[in-house]
Amino acid sequence: MNLLQRYNQLALATRILISLVLGVACGLFFGEGASILHPIGTAFIRLLQMSVLPYVAVSLVACLGGMTLAEAGRLASRTGLVLLVTWLIAISIVMLIGLGFPDWEKASFFSTSALDAPQQIEFVELYIPANPFHALANGIVPAVVVFSILLGIALMNVPGKEPVVRALSTLSTALSRVSALVVHVAPLGVFAISASAAGTMTVEEFGNLQVYFIAYIAAWSAMTFVLLPMLVTSFTPLGYWEVARHTRGALLTAFATGSVFVVLPVLSRNITELLEKAGLENDKATTAVNVIVPTSFSFPSAGTLMVLCFIPFAAWAADQPLSLAQLGSLSLAGPASFFSSVMMAVPFLLDLYRLPADLFQQFIVADVVITRFTNLASAMCTVVLGILGALWMNDLAHFSRRKALRLLVLAAVLPVSFIVGARLLSSAVIDREYGGYQAFVNLDLRVERVSATVEKTLPPAEFAAPATADAIVERGVLRVGYLQDSLPFAFVNTGGNLVGFDVAMAHMLASELNVELEFLLIPTGEVPERLAAGQVDLVMSGLGITTERARKIDFSRPYLDVTIAFVVLDHRRGEFSSLETVSALRDLRVGVLADPYYIERLSRHLPLAEVVPLTSARQFFNQDLDADEAVDALVFSAEAGSAWSLVYPQYSVAIPRPAVIKQPLAIAVARGNNDLSGFLDDWVELKRRDGTIDQLFSHWIMGENPTATGKRWSIIRDVLGWVD
Repeated sequence: MNLLQRYNQLALATRILISLVLGVACGLFFGEGASILHPIGTAFIRLLQMSVLPYVAVSLVACLGGMTLAEAGRLASRTGLVLLVTWLIAISIVMLIGLGFPDWEKASFFSTSALDAPQQIEFVELYIPANPFHALANGIVPAVVVFSILLGIALMNVPGKEPVVRALSTLSTALSRVSALVVHVAPLGVFAISASAAGTMTVEEFGNLQVYFIAYIAAWSAMTFVLLPMLVTSFTPLGYWEVARHTRGALLTAFATGSVFVVLPVLSRNITELLEKAGLENDKATTAVNVIVPTSFSFPSAGTLMVLCFIPFAAWAADQPLSLAQLGSLSLAGPASFFSSVMMAVPFLLDLYRLPADLFQQFIVADVVITRFTNLASAMCTVVLGILGALWMNDLAHFSRRKALRLLVLAAVLPVSFIVGARLLSSAVIDREYGGYQAFVNLDLRVERVSATVEKTLPPAEFAAPATADAIVERGVLRVGYLQDSLPFAFVNTGGNLVGFDVAMAHMLASELNVELEFLLIPTGEVPERLAAGQVDLVMSGLGITTERARKIDFSRPYLDVTIAFVVLDHRRGEFSSLETVSALRDLRVGVLADPYYIERLSRHLPLAEVVPLTSARQFFNQDLDADEAVDALVFSAEAGSAWSLVYPQYSVAIPRPAVIKQPLAIAVARGNNDLSGFLDDWVELKRRDGTIDQLFSHWIMGENPTATGKRWSIIRDVLGWVD
């Protein structure tokens, strides 16, 4: 028997686990080259999602429609309450999981999603569909679930419903077989996803994923091995070890196989035997167990809801922690979303809370491991539902105030203790180094370079009038002024080269004019004078158009609009998210780069604040924060502020609401130099239309492909040396 045949004879869960290991190994070996497998992983995810919502809708209608109203009512009133209690335990842990994530320095490049207003979750629209087909088409899971439940309830008392129920059951079986067919290619899909993720994932992202594993397993342990079993021991005469001894085989099987479904018959038998040995078994109890255990499989368990822990983790990893209000909405939207598969629910929730969609790839990799823990917890939930539901439906359960009080105390103390312990463990064992600064200062030009020099001192004025475009071509040199500390528009990278958004544009402009470049450093307040004296032809350094500047210099057509924001310490970001909140703050000192336009507008919008003129952004970041005269916030562009936050990760950008204020950036020329400004108008428009500006924005502002000049470590390159 060859190796491939042996592999095919292994259990599916084992083959998936092997594929995960091989995929990670492939990613580590080939590095970024493994990203070619990304489309295969994406196709696999789409295949998994394809039949989920139709299956949920059809199976819920068939399951509920086949019951009588009395059966459904009794099941919902007794077992439903137990299910709700287990949900509350899981949701409480999800809301606390953030305590398990270390307070690491994190910062990120600018994201256009930051400009989107925080989404107000309209629960009426989320749960009550005006058009069920629209909800199905757009993946609005809670609305599909509510509609299906209502349709199933309506079908209960319809005369002659049996043919319809049988047809729906048949369709449900067919849809489940579609999913089963897709699962057969799961090893290939998991291999592609894990290889692509391992090949492109940074060390920082891998460290974050370790944090998720540690926090999740700590929270999972508290719920699975303490809180859920104690629900049984608190309301029945059964003991903890008695329950564990009778069910441990099935629980371990669920963990090993990664499936709760395969152990449902075993769980039913184990629960019946347990009740029989305890003298609590009768025909009604046995019947109840045989109904509750398989039926519970149709509903999200507390174990399944633990997957929601990934949403607070994703928010932490993206440096966009969820507010208490958002955590509250997650506790409502989450359970309804998990009536479908996690492959449908997680992307829906990431989108709902405006979190980066690419984090779903990390979830796929993590879930291959986490799913075994999830299934063991789900199996334990089934045990709890089966025992408590059967005994309660037959009035055999009893209430002990002492045991209930003990359960409440443990529920209040234990999860917090476990989760905080996980945080301390992560901080102690994970060697995590902040990499945002290095990613930014490693950025380099990705355009054709021309011969260029960089001068820190200005030459004497040589021309009676500023040069025209033809004069610049005849001279053979384009003189470009730049400003100090103009991240990300003009700055010196780790290679000692002057780079940035505007520097890249200057190289492109010089290349198209077929001239050389000369960069000259200009003091911020001397731009009009240096342009008028002809010492520089133009200034390209992320210069914003203001009323005061427009009186003294001319500007080209704007090449970019930036967003006015506050740069503040991380823990104060929430205070500056609303103009109304900021305007009410007392003893507030707000810094602004010295310009009468900004100073006047700030004084008008923030009458209680003291406006502090600054000579540069670095003056704000290097201030003594313990001093009495410390500046609380810097008014700056969100795009530039995000770049500075990579250098100083203790700071964040806060875009105040409700109005988002924009400012245009343009190339500055001498007042009255209409020839050059007209030429630049046409050139900027050309660069906007051909996509050049968008490409520069993606690279310098959003940081896409920030490691282009420094390939990520891989075995094939850094160990074997087979490729450059």
